[in-house]
Amino acid sequence: MWKPFVALGLCLSSCTLPGQPAHVSLASEPPGARVLLDGVDSGFVTPCDVLLPADDELKLDLHLPGYKLESRLLVPETQVDTVYWREAYIREQVWRFPLWLQLSDFVRPVKLRSVMRPGRVYVQLERDPSADGNAP
Repeated sequence: MWKPFVALGLCLSSCTLPGQPAHVSLASEPPGARVLLDGVDSGFVTPCDVLLPADDELKLDLHLPGYKLESRLLVPETQVDTVYWREAYIREQVWRFPLWLQLSDFVRPVKLRSVMRPGRVYVQLERDPSADGNAP
């Protein structure tokens, strides 16, 4: 009687919610570059941490006056984290049942997270010679 409910609970316990935002850290040298996502100004300047939708690829542009525009592609990816019961014991003399796990890790030992790759972006901006005042 209870076996179908246990099987359903185990199957649903490792699901991820769609549309979860992904954390991305951005930095540039020199700092202060405007962050453009798919050509739209995000309102952020480097260095910053942003939450981005991990549903589709994003084109990241960093723009700083007097420097060349730098572009990167951010790609969504699913990260799998697994909590093993064998890691939940304290010492050899203790029973190897996962009594020391948090309840969420006990019920959901497999977790899926949406992330963006790369998760950290550092860009060395290059001077744009055509932006200098002495260009012909």
